[in-house]
Amino acid sequence: MATAKNQSVDDYIAEYPIEIQNLLSRMRAIIKKAAPQAEEMISYNMPLYRFSIDKPLPMSLITKIVKLRMKENVARVKQKKRKKEKF
Repeated sequence: MATAKNQSVDDYIAEYPIEIQNLLSRMRAIIKKAAPQAEEMISYNMPLYRFSIDKPLPMSLITKIVKLRMKENVARVKQKKRKKEKF
């Protein structure tokens, strides 16, 4: 979605249907709780969470996110292969 130029994370979230807004808001709250020192900003018209360079990065959080995204990507590739095999 995110077709208009977003000025804030609130603007970005507001563009989506309410059920997606709820998911995005929950994710935002989790990120803020896990990394309260992170600075929110909009980059490429979507939220970007920037961490302070004078504090250590939350490596375990980053690791968990990366592993989860990899698992999702692998599942997506498998699903695409299954769809291709059906045709």
